Amino acid sequence: MKTIHDEGEHATMPHDLSQPRVQSLGSDEGSLTLNELTVLCTTLSKKVEDLQNDLKQTKLTYGSVYTKLILRVKKLEHKVKASDSSFIYLKYITI
Repeated sequence: MKTIHDEGEHATMPHDLSQPRVQSLGSDEGSLTLNELTVLCTTLSKKVEDLQNDLKQTKLTYGSVYTKLILRVKKLEHKVKASDSSFIYLKYITI
């Protein structure tokens, strides 16, 4: 397991999380110190905060584009509907 102290790499979790780790009393292998846990929690909290901010920005960006797209579609539907009704009216008159 890599830790945050490995030459500038990010902290990673064990590769197999499906099986819980069991440690016998007195075994320090694979355990993290309080300082390492604190740094890991801080790093993960920062990542969560960054992802939340990215999500908000994405919603703001695409939300306005989505609204504009919906308005354009409705406008086109209205034009097509008006065009179809004019065509039907002209067809009725010419027959």
